[in-house]
Amino acid sequence: MKITIKTRIWLLGLVSLTGILLALVTHYHVSSEVLAENAEMVDRLEQTDRFSRLVHELQRERGLSNAFLAQRVESVHAELRAQRLATDHRVANLDAGQRGVLAGLAGMTTMRERVSRAELETAATFDFYTETLSSIVAEVTRLAKAPGAHPMRSDLFAHAGLIHAKEYLGQVRAGLATAPAAGRIDPAWVAAMGRLVGLFESHLDLFLRDANPALKEAMLAALREPEMVTARRLIAGAMAGRTIEQIGVPRRDWYAAITAGVDLLREMERYSLIELQAEAARRQTETRYRVLLQRGALLLVAVLLAYLAVSSLLTLMRALEAALAGTRRLTGRGGRDETARPGARRDEAGEITQSFNQLLDMVDQLSVKASTDALTGALNRHGFAEIAAGEMHRAQRYHRSLSLIVLDLDRFKAINDRHGHAVGDRVLREISRLVRDNLRAADVFCRWGGEEFVILTPEIPAEDACRLADKLALRIREHRADGLPHFTASFGVATYEPGDDTESLFAKADHALYEAKSSGRDRVVVYRPGGPATTSAAVNPRSRIALVSDRNAR
Repeated sequence: MKITIKTRIWLLGLVSLTGILLALVTHYHVSSEVLAENAEMVDRLEQTDRFSRLVHELQRERGLSNAFLAQRVESVHAELRAQRLATDHRVANLDAGQRGVLAGLAGMTTMRERVSRAELETAATFDFYTETLSSIVAEVTRLAKAPGAHPMRSDLFAHAGLIHAKEYLGQVRAGLATAPAAGRIDPAWVAAMGRLVGLFESHLDLFLRDANPALKEAMLAALREPEMVTARRLIAGAMAGRTIEQIGVPRRDWYAAITAGVDLLREMERYSLIELQAEAARRQTETRYRVLLQRGALLLVAVLLAYLAVSSLLTLMRALEAALAGTRRLTGRGGRDETARPGARRDEAGEITQSFNQLLDMVDQLSVKASTDALTGALNRHGFAEIAAGEMHRAQRYHRSLSLIVLDLDRFKAINDRHGHAVGDRVLREISRLVRDNLRAADVFCRWGGEEFVILTPEIPAEDACRLADKLALRIREHRADGLPHFTASFGVATYEPGDDTESLFAKADHALYEAKSSGRDRVVVYRPGGPATTSAAVNPRSRIALVSDRNAR
């Protein structure tokens, strides 16, 4: 089935509009994903905040539970009961989904009752709380490792490392309750504590590696605080076998010393979350505004493009109709061209193609007419100027030879007066034929005006141009034609010198022509800068070549 141009134009418009619609849908989809990713990061940070607060309260409850079991003092028990209320408050802040992943919270009530009755060993209590805390910290890590390409993903992962570090420091705090007696070193205890301390230090390094520069600087400042320095010194001394008192912290104050370090990390954790949440909110707001602006701009551009597409299609349709109408007027008889070859296309494309080819032929013909002398077929001044400019440029750039010959028929006015202008025109055509028959394809032949002609000879030095002019003068002098009087021509030759342009080169050749006319006509005069005028007629009797210099010109 043949598809007409009109149908193709409409199909093109449909494809363009479909492309615009697809661009809108694609941008909407991509921007929606970016907005959803930012919203998800805000939600993950909120969940991390709730988990982080719960972790801190459970760590305190774990420490107080072990302290109560070790001392069984009512004041510690009262502090433990208050801490349990704080823990329950944080549990209540979790949503149903978050509470569902914390299976350890189900046995919390029973475990607390047994601790209050002192029915559990510190190790069992420690293990229960540690297992529960591990599940919470694992959930925080899962949030940090969730798939996505959000720029803050590494910051959230660094924050999870900080929570891990605080948890391991809390485990170290609980482990100091079972420190060996003074002067004794228990290898099993040292190994267990060394593992916890190593995990604590490695997660601190993880935070310092992945956190943004501001949080990293804040953490380095926190590690230099006296509370953290004391806590780390106490841990190192205990693992070395020294008593708590030998380290410089009374045994009754060891819990408070380590707790101060844990609290310092907790403050750092809060600061980190505040910074991350503020950054996430800022990104979300900026992204929302940017997406809204992009959507508005894209919608505006889409409407504009749709308008341009539709208007262009309508313009094309009108142009097609006009082209078809013009084609039919050009070919005649309702658009049927009787001169068309058999089997030629008869649709719109065939009509327009045929008409366009005819127009191209007309343009070529007009172009040739515009640059060609109608009488002789030689170039006119306009056509010569365009070619001469290019040849002059090549001569200047590549230091090539370039010569210009000006020839003028001798006593042409007398021929017109005696034989009539029709004979004069025949003489001009005949001399044009003679010259063209003796030129190369690269030479440029021009009728300058009246009976004056110009020949531009690229890649020819002065001597060769002089010989060419002498050859042409001889051909013209010896030429005879029926019905035409005898005629001769005078020649002026000039060669390109650095600094010349088309006008100056022509002026030199024209000056040489003037000398040829003044010195008797029917001869060749070559323009040479410097030196006296000379002639080579003595060398070649048939040659009438003379040289004219700047001094002659003066």
